Amino acid sequence: MGKRDQRGVALLIVLLAVALLTVIVLEFTYRSQVEYRRAAAWVRTRQARLVAESGVAIAAEMLARAPLLYSLQHGGDEKKADGLTELWAQRCEPEGPSLCPANAGRGCTIDTFDAHRLAIRIRDESGLYNVNRLAKGARAERDRFARLLGRLGVSPELLDSITEWTSRAARGLTVATPPEMLPRGKTLSYPARAGALSTFGELGLLPNVRATDLIELGRLATVLDPAVADINVNTAPLELLASLHEELDDPTLLAQLQQARCAQPIVDEKALRVALGAERALPFESLLTYRSEYFRVEATAEVDGFYYSVEALLNRPYPKAGGPANRTEWEVRLLYYLPHRGPLIDPAMMEQQVTLDELAGAAPPANGAF
Repeated sequence: MGKRDQRGVALLIVLLAVALLTVIVLEFTYRSQVEYRRAAAWVRTRQARLVAESGVAIAAEMLARAPLLYSLQHGGDEKKADGLTELWAQRCEPEGPSLCPANAGRGCTIDTFDAHRLAIRIRDESGLYNVNRLAKGARAERDRFARLLGRLGVSPELLDSITEWTSRAARGLTVATPPEMLPRGKTLSYPARAGALSTFGELGLLPNVRATDLIELGRLATVLDPAVADINVNTAPLELLASLHEELDDPTLLAQLQQARCAQPIVDEKALRVALGAERALPFESLLTYRSEYFRVEATAEVDGFYYSVEALLNRPYPKAGGPANRTEWEVRLLYYLPHRGPLIDPAMMEQQVTLDELAGAAPPANGAF
C-alpha cells in the first residue's frame, strides 16, 4: 500500500473517530439535559406540593380563628353561626346565585414569593346534603333526595342503588366490576358496603352509576358521619334548599333568604322567621341548622408552570355548652388528606392575588371599623 493510500485510510479513521465522538458527546449532552430537566421538574413539583400543603395549614388557621374574626366584625358578639360573610367563605369560582357577591373570587389566591401562587377554596360540607341520611330509610328522606336528583337531572335509579348498597340486606353481597373496565382475562369483585358510606368517591363503586351523575350530585351532596343530619341554611346552595321542602321551593322566598344571609349569618329559628317575614314556626325548621363543623379544603399551588393540589377534610367542633364558647381560637382536626398532581382550582381563577396582610384585612367588620 502506498503512502497516499495510507494517508487516505488515516483520514477516514480520523473522520470516523470524530463522528463517533460527536455522537457520544451529543448523546451525553442530551442525557444530561434530560436528567437536568427531570431534576428541575421534581424540584418544582416538590415545591408546589409544599406550597399546597401550606394552603391547608392556612385554611385550618382561618377556621380556628373564625370566632375572633367574627367578634371583630360584629362588635364583640359571640360567634353563634357560620355564614357566607366570613373570611373562609371567599371562593375561587365565578359569582353565582348561592354566593354573596362580595365573596366570589375575592382574595382566594395568595401571593407567596418568586413565581409561586397558592389558591385556597374552603367549602362548607355541613351546607351540603349528607348522603348517609338515607341509611335510616325514612320515606320523607327518600322523597327529599329524589327531588334533589330531579333538580340535578340525575337518574332516579341512583336512589335505589345507594339504598341497596348501604342496607343491611346487602351484607355478603358481592359486586363484580364490568369486564369492559378491566384488562382482558382479568376479574375483580368487592363486597357491598352494607352500612354508612365512608367517602363520596365510594359512590363510584355502585353498579350502573354514571360518572356524569356523580359530578352533578357532588355539587350539592357529600358523605359525612350519619349523625350529621341538618343542613346549614347560611351556606347551603339555593338549589339544595329548594329540594328540602315544598315551601322552600319558591324563588321569591329563596331570594329573600339569600339577601338576609349575605347581610349577616342567621343564628337561630327566630332570626330565620324574621328574615322570611314569618309570624309562626316554619315547617322546614327541623331540617336546618345554623352552625358548621365540617369543611373541605382544596389548595392548588403553581410553581413555574408546575401544579400540585391537596384536598383535606377538616372538623371544627363547636365548644360544648358551659365551656369557653367565646374563646378566640377553636380546635381543628384533620380527618383525611389527599394529594393530587395538577390543579383542583381553575388556573384562570388564580390570576388576581393578595398578600397575607391583605387577606387578614379582607373581611371588613359589619359596622365599618374594628
